[in-house]
Amino acid sequence: MSVNASAWYGARITLPRAGGQWRTVSRKSTSKVQGLKASGNAYQIVGNIENAGNKTIGSWQTFNAHNTIAKYVATYSAGSSIKAAFQTNSYNYLTTTAYLSWRP
Repeated sequence: MSVNASAWYGARITLPRAGGQWRTVSRKSTSKVQGLKASGNAYQIVGNIENAGNKTIGSWQTFNAHNTIAKYVATYSAGSSIKAAFQTNSYNYLTTTAYLSWRP
């Protein structure tokens, strides 16, 4: 069994209400599958992987309130410059603070 020991990057971020978005800096993809996680969130957050031009290259992942589970997105972009994007849902009228992390 192969274990991918690439690092997770994260920070505690406050997302603006009603679809407010935050993107990470670009990093070189270390595998074909990337990890996303939102934890400590009081409201639902969605996350995705994007290429350097801010185009979605993976499926959106939903992190319900008080999430503790990482989710994985197959982008098949090993070696490419990618970033993670997180946002609140458009119907969320409250700011949301969470620890947002990703594994390129």
